[in-house]
Amino acid sequence: MNLELILQIFIGLIFVLAILLFLLFFFRKPEPLVAPVVIKKEEPISPQSLEFLIKQIKHDTLDKKKLEATLDLILRRYGTIEDSFVKYEEVIIAMCTHAHVNKEILMDFEKKLLKRNPKFKEAIAQAITKGLNSRGV
Repeated sequence: MNLELILQIFIGLIFVLAILLFLLFFFRKPEPLVAPVVIKKEEPISPQSLEFLIKQIKHDTLDKKKLEATLDLILRRYGTIEDSFVKYEEVIIAMCTHAHVNKEILMDFEKKLLKRNPKFKEAIAQAITKGLNSRGV
């Protein structure tokens, strides 16, 4: 084969390749503009919210001092029962089933809660009974 013919074929192939690349970039479809996907996360629970404090009480890794501090914080911030007793019942049951609770802590919490909420006396007593029964005492 003639060297000139091979050179012409090589130049022709390079020319065809250049045209294909030009067409590829010129007529390329633009990437669609996609709005960023926003994944809604649950609102983080504030470290001062009642739900957060209840979750803390439910952890048995919480030592006695931190447990007492958490219960005091609950009484300071949420000591007055306004309408629903459900959350307070959950607090009492979680407290009763906690590994580091003793009778002094339980009686002190009950006394302070009753002092602030005398009309819930029966509900508080039932919640404590329910919590102690779930503990197996």
